[in-house]
This record gives sequence, C-alpha cells and structure tokens, in this order.
Amino acid sequence: MIRINLIPVEERIVTTTSGPNWTVIAVTVAPVVFGLILFTVFMYQNHQLTMLTEQINQEESTLAKYKPAVAKLKQLREEQTEIQARLDALHEIDEYRALPVQMMEAVNRSVPRYLWLETVEETGGGGVELKITGSTFSNLIVSDFLDRLEDSHMFVVPELNIAEEKKIGQTKVVNFTLIARGDPNADDTSGDVSTASLAEIGEIHEY
Repeated sequence: MIRINLIPVEERIVTTTSGPNWTVIAVTVAPVVFGLILFTVFMYQNHQLTMLTEQINQEESTLAKYKPAVAKLKQLREEQTEIQARLDALHEIDEYRALPVQMMEAVNRSVPRYLWLETVEETGGGGVELKITGSTFSNLIVSDFLDRLEDSHMFVVPELNIAEEKKIGQTKVVNFTLIARGDPNADDTSGDVSTASLAEIGEIHEY
C-alpha cells in the first residue's frame, strides 16, 4: 500500500538524534568544581593557621616558665665577667710584682762612672715605667747610661726626654731626665756590666 504525506513541507517537524551538550555541562559544573577547590584550600590553610597558633601559644607558655631561669643565667654571666676582670687585674699585678725591684737593680748596675742619680720614681704608666733624673759631666756619659740600660734587657728602649747643660762654678754639668719602661718578659743579664759602686757615686755627688 502506498502512503502519501499531504502535510506541507513547511509544517513538517524534523527530528534528529544527537549526543549531550558538553559546553552547557562544562559551564554548569566548572563553577562548582572551582568552588570546591577554593573551599578545600581555605580549610587546609585554616587548619595550618590553627596548628601554628597553638604551637606559638605553647612556646610562649614554655618561655614564660623559663624567664626566671634566663634572668638568673644572665646575672650569673655578668658576675662571672666581673670576677674574671678582677682576676685578670690581680694576675697583671702579680706579673709585675717583682719587676720594679729587678728594674731598680738594673738601674743601679747600669750607672756609669761620673754620673749620679737624683730621683728614680714610677710614673704610673702602663706596666712599670720609671722616670729617672740625674746629672753628669757630658752627654756622652748620658748616652753610655742609656746603652747600659738597654743592654740590661730589663727595659724597652729607654727614651731621653731632657738633657740640659749647666755650670756649677767652673764645672759644666748635664742634667737629664729619661723614661725607662720595664719589659715583663725580660731576662735580667746586666750583672756583668762594669759600673761605679754606690760609694763612688756618693763621692762624685759630694764633688
């Protein structure tokens, strides 16, 4: 049997079979997925922040417990530093204790003939420092005295500060002042230096 469709072409309904519309699905689902990701990151960061806050609170609590001990330790260290400074000062005093006597002996042994000393005194300089004043008849004798002091190995190189020529009657004399700083590591070997005896120095002084 033959069927004839008499419906006009314009009114015919065309039906087609097609798959899902992925564009619509993507547009619908993407915001949901993105929101879930943001929520997950937020929850993770919030958890991390909570853990860090708790850790900080614990550390602050522990630190508060040890604050008295820390303060005590600081005080003990300050006391230790102060005591060590005193010990160092005492050690320095002990180190230089015998040096002045050795220096005086070296000075006495180094005095050449025709030179007499007027004063020998400590100046209060670093270590042990002597200020020596005296008189003689020539600058050469003063130079000899300086050489003898240096050769005694008890002094850092002595320094001549003043050397003035004067006359006492018809006699020319040289008044001098010198500084001799002791060497704490010195080995006094000046005992063999040929010097004037104390009696001879006294006789020159009376002259």
